[in-house]
Amino acid sequence: MKLSRLSTTVQARWTGLISADVPWLSFDIQGGVLASGEEAVVKVYADSAFLPLSTQAYTATISLTSDVASNSPLEVLTTVRVLPPDMLIGESDSYGHVAVSEDYNWIDIRAQDFDLSSFYSTFDDEALGFYLPFDMELFGTTLAGSEDVFYLSTNGLLTFASAGSMNSENTPLPSQITPNAVIAPFWADLRMTENSRLYGRIFGSDNGNSRFVIEWYRFVNKEDGQEYTFQVEVFEYGDVILRYESDFTSLTVGSIGIEDFTGTEGLQVALNTQTDFPPPSTAIRITTRGQEPLLSLTPLWQQVNVAAGAEFQATVGVRNTGSGTLEWSLSAAGPSMSLSSSSGVGDADITVSGSAAGLSAGQYLCTITGTSDNGYVWDDTVRILLNVYSGTPDTVAIALDAGWNAVYVPVYVRAPVCR
Repeated sequence: MKLSRLSTTVQARWTGLISADVPWLSFDIQGGVLASGEEAVVKVYADSAFLPLSTQAYTATISLTSDVASNSPLEVLTTVRVLPPDMLIGESDSYGHVAVSEDYNWIDIRAQDFDLSSFYSTFDDEALGFYLPFDMELFGTTLAGSEDVFYLSTNGLLTFASAGSMNSENTPLPSQITPNAVIAPFWADLRMTENSRLYGRIFGSDNGNSRFVIEWYRFVNKEDGQEYTFQVEVFEYGDVILRYESDFTSLTVGSIGIEDFTGTEGLQVALNTQTDFPPPSTAIRITTRGQEPLLSLTPLWQQVNVAAGAEFQATVGVRNTGSGTLEWSLSAAGPSMSLSSSSGVGDADITVSGSAAGLSAGQYLCTITGTSDNGYVWDDTVRILLNVYSGTPDTVAIALDAGWNAVYVPVYVRAPVCR
């Protein structure tokens, strides 16, 4: 977050305070002074320990106040998503597409039998049509093998409509500007040279897993004049895997993603942003796994106070923050802990029971771990900080002067010393 002072009044100096309306946002600096024309960059941190896993966005308001600025307070709305570690994009289209990281397993199809380069004549801004080798689904549309055609472009994309298929100027995905019905592993202004090759190979299967692979080998990018190699694997059931042999992180122009036939639905992985482009040996799968269950446990942090030798209880919520029906399992680690249910289907509130028998006074970290076989592979862990005390806790009364109010301030133990 960048702060600027635009006033030209040099004599007055600005003093500000930054705050948020939620406990899970923090800042590297919370106040400062800016003279006229000065800028400051404030780093904003989100602590996912407070937030259940979800593809839905959490919102918060960041406030900037000053006792001398005429436009104080300023408010900035920010959004945060807490996603599984393999999910790159949580916001899906209405078809449920998401982009997830994939193990990098390059498919070697560099052989003369699979070389499509000889079909191309100009080597620049050219697209040729090829019959689909099998039936497949794309955004709810069934495409017929040996009847429907896809257009393979030298500019790093394939389309299922001829209009605009030779376009070298990339657009956002989706966009109603042609081409539409796009699969774009890397759409930019590329060209072939004597070193370049365009390969394609079909892999058949009887179990609904047929796919074809296209490789752009040593294509020259107009932006920097360097050669780039990448490939796309398209499955008959609609999944797409993008693989990148070269390092794309120095580039600033290009589109990566998919788009439907109308240009109104799509999933964009990257667009003209250097930090979003893939490093070498990267693979990304675009899939409808966004329509599958997504396990989330809540709350992720709890504190329980218990007398030494006594029993305690806590409640853990199991939630499906995705779609479909969630199948889940739980396991507990802690002093004599048990669960009211260790497995189930759908949302549930689980009672965690335990005993502090034999424990001396101190802090103990207990964990509840959740897994799901039919949703995202994700071990979502609840941490329960068990405060074991001996004797009777003291109660202290606080006297407030007139005009003062008591304020509740939550204190979160970041790094407790646990047994």
